[in-house]
Order: sequence, then C-alpha cells, then structure tokens
Amino acid sequence: MIRLSQSDYSLLRLWAVLIAATLIIFWVSRGTQYQQLAIGLLSASVSLCVALSLFEVLWRLALHALGVKMES
Repeated sequence: MIRLSQSDYSLLRLWAVLIAATLIIFWVSRGTQYQQLAIGLLSASVSLCVALSLFEVLWRLALHALGVKMES
C-alpha cells in the first residue's frame, strides 16, 4: 500500500483548493466574456492534477519494482 506523508496531504489540499477556486471562477463568469478563460483555467488545473498524480503513481511503482524503499 502506498503511504502518504504530511507533505503529500498538504499538496492534495492545495490541488483541491485550486480546482475549487477555478470552479467558482467558472460559475461566476458564466455568460460573460471571461467564460472561455475560466474554462481554460479549469481544464488546465484538472488536467495538471491528473497528469501529476499519474506521474506520481508511475514513479512510486517504478521505485517499488526496483526495490527502493521510500523515506517516510
């Protein structure tokens, strides 16, 4: 099982706040000229979160396959 450190939890909270903020910006800008900007910010923040999470999982799997122990 993959264990998360305290810094991992703080990063997860940061991503959640970022995505929540972009959702609020998207909701507020609905019907205005800034809606496309809000859609771009929302899609960028979600896709960056997914990409970094995928990279982290692949990195941890590679370390596990090589037998490297991670420090907690």
